Amino acid sequence: MNLARSATNFFTFERAERNLETVLCVLGGENPKDRTNLRSQQSGQGEDDGPLSINATIGRLLADEKAKAILEKRQPDLTSHLQIGQAMDMSLKQAAAYSQDQVTDETLEAINEDLSKL
Repeated sequence: MNLARSATNFFTFERAERNLETVLCVLGGENPKDRTNLRSQQSGQGEDDGPLSINATIGRLLADEKAKAILEKRQPDLTSHLQIGQAMDMSLKQAAAYSQDQVTDETLEAINEDLSKL
């Protein structure tokens, strides 16, 4: 199996897992967004309420077109990174710790400053 096919299979599985969780929430009468917020709060991960900042989840930042544009401007490879799906419930600040110095403190500060203007 080649690498591209492995990556495709992985992301298909990731998407299927998220879709299944959403379906189960809806069938159980829950709002999937509420479950995501609760999971983030319980794990101490990114924030899904309040003003946008580097402490917001990557999922929340990418869902906001203006915030996404800021991320693409300041860190162009971030939104298309192969493993971005795994970090959707993490804050940008937390995910940066795993970036092997690709996202610097200066970049985080600049992103946070731009987000504060929204």
